Amino acid sequence: MGEYILSQKCLPLKKLAIYFINNSFVRAVQRACTLLIPLILIDSLCYLIACLPIPSFQNFLFGDGYILRSLTDIVVDVNDDFLGIIFVFLIGISYRRDSKINGVQKLSCAITCVICFLINIGYGRDDFSLDYVGKPGMFSAIITCFIACPLFYIAYTSFDKLMNNKTKMVDPYLSTAIRSVPILTFVPITFYVIRDFVWFFTGYLNLQEFLFEGVARGIFNLLSFSDILQTIVYLFLTHIIWLTGTNGKMALDWIRIDEHMVNSHGNMIAAIKGGGIPNIVTCEFINSFCCIGGAGCVLALAILSICKSKKKTERGFSTLALVPTVFNINEVLTYGVPLIMNPLYVIPYIAAPIVNACFTYFFMYFEIVPRTINGVDWAMPIIFSGYISTSDIRGALLQIFLLLVDVMIYYPFYKLSLTFRENKYKNSIRDLEVILREKEIVEEPFRIDHLDYANKYTARRLSNDLREDIKNGKLAMFYQAQSLPNGEYAGAEALIRWKHESAGYIYPPLVIALAKEGGFLNVIEHFIFDSAASTIHMLEEDGKLCPKISVNITGTSMAYTGFEEMIDSVVSKYGIQRSNLCIEITEQESIASIKALSSIREKGHVLYIDDFGMGHTSIYYLESGIFEVVKLDGFIISRILTDDNAHEIVRSVIKLSHKLNMKVYAEYVETTDQKEELKKMGCDVFQGGLYSKALPKEEFYKKIIDIDGRFS
Repeated sequence: MGEYILSQKCLPLKKLAIYFINNSFVRAVQRACTLLIPLILIDSLCYLIACLPIPSFQNFLFGDGYILRSLTDIVVDVNDDFLGIIFVFLIGISYRRDSKINGVQKLSCAITCVICFLINIGYGRDDFSLDYVGKPGMFSAIITCFIACPLFYIAYTSFDKLMNNKTKMVDPYLSTAIRSVPILTFVPITFYVIRDFVWFFTGYLNLQEFLFEGVARGIFNLLSFSDILQTIVYLFLTHIIWLTGTNGKMALDWIRIDEHMVNSHGNMIAAIKGGGIPNIVTCEFINSFCCIGGAGCVLALAILSICKSKKKTERGFSTLALVPTVFNINEVLTYGVPLIMNPLYVIPYIAAPIVNACFTYFFMYFEIVPRTINGVDWAMPIIFSGYISTSDIRGALLQIFLLLVDVMIYYPFYKLSLTFRENKYKNSIRDLEVILREKEIVEEPFRIDHLDYANKYTARRLSNDLREDIKNGKLAMFYQAQSLPNGEYAGAEALIRWKHESAGYIYPPLVIALAKEGGFLNVIEHFIFDSAASTIHMLEEDGKLCPKISVNITGTSMAYTGFEEMIDSVVSKYGIQRSNLCIEITEQESIASIKALSSIREKGHVLYIDDFGMGHTSIYYLESGIFEVVKLDGFIISRILTDDNAHEIVRSVIKLSHKLNMKVYAEYVETTDQKEELKKMGCDVFQGGLYSKALPKEEFYKKIIDIDGRFS
């Protein structure tokens, strides 16, 4: 009940999350942040190596290990000095308004964003600072791309109409490049005007400087009477900035860091002199107690994900992210989940550090926990940092308490996020099924690499889920009964079914398509043949019912080395008659597989042509004697009562098949009228909802036994 109430109260958050997910700019920033993770991880690793608080190791770095020290310094300096311009390029190249954008357009957009970024941070002015090209300029990068990316594509569309006729005979890539020339001129000029407009009315070099130096510093000055209020506002603003994808601490620390460092130094001096500790809010107060696990206190989220997630991949990612998070490096989770521009996590991401600050201030104000008296690096792990900074075990215990509080703050939002993501995933799977059905209608192959970004991601994730469920034995075999014209049970078709944890039963052709693309179709088909052979063995032993069961294969199946041997092995394993294990293959697949099919036929298996009527099968293959059964396409069967052409096709196929000594099976027989019409035309066997839906093995057997092997 509590979860339902929370879900209802958070409906606006869900709607906002849907908007953000579908927003081109938000997706571009999230992708850019994801691409930055390797750089940030390497940068953080180098920083940890350089600052590892082991005296002997530090002596090594400044002695024989000077090469390692130099390398780490170079990596850290490169990231610090160029991350801003790298970020703006990645946002520009990740921004897509539609699926028709080609590589040259994306590159042109990225170059335009870089030019606009340099203009925005004041390049060419006397007071231009290179600092903004690095990490401090990441917020300016987002502001730049927020304006420049849409402006680029608006301009591109407009100029494209004017220049298309003049460049249509040129090479496509050269044509796109030529059409980009006016945009690369128009957009930067527009940005130059915007920058000077900001400078004229605010007196600041750029919008970032106005917001941070002007507005933020003014707010802190107004709250100078209360250090806890200043801290709360500081934490609020830094985390708002973090949620845009920018290092909020770096953006605002230059306003507050001096005061925090003075307070830390003052406490150290007081501790040495043996006097009272004057300050509560210090660098260690912020780094070690307010932001456990880095910005947003994301260590709590990592622990929640590891303990509560049902997905192995998510637990694996959270476990990987846990290592840097313990050292207060939050970017892996912040960028990877992602938490940036994610409305579902705004509240806990901001609330957890502020709640930590309030609790810590309370405990230190009343001296329940000692105030910080020793300096510790921001990357010092939890417990160690709490103990060292306060020189008291109570500091470490306070951190553990705060971590538990953070977990409780994150928990309801984590649950909400799980529900939201599962629903989104479910809808994406349904979209993927629609795409496959459409491709089946126009007879186009299904290729994951040909899908757009969102559907490609869904397909690959679903493929991974399928692999995992195969390993865990979660696939199932269903059986659909077949009937003779007189109602007598005549066998069954084995059908694969996969019930996905989130989306329920998946469209079976999609299961096969994913297995084909993933290269593990042979694993699924071994399961299908083994299950079918097991059921045939049961029916042969029982002796009461017809033991014939047909199994569907594809041309890809026979391309696998050892396919025939696999069939031989299951036949031998269960000791069944080969003629009872029938094999179905569609018209399209049979043309390319005729030689392999002949070999299987010679061993005694009965071959069916499935979905006959789609227009691909050569009459030559019908008269070759390889196939014994023709299964009529369900789409044609569904129209025999309403479409004269469909009726005539079915009648002709039945007549031709009988002349070639082949039986005809009709699928998707749903009504008595269809059955009677097919009987008049001479159809041999019927299959469809009129007789029985596809059922699990036990239900299937019980149903056939209950009706004594005869349908009414």
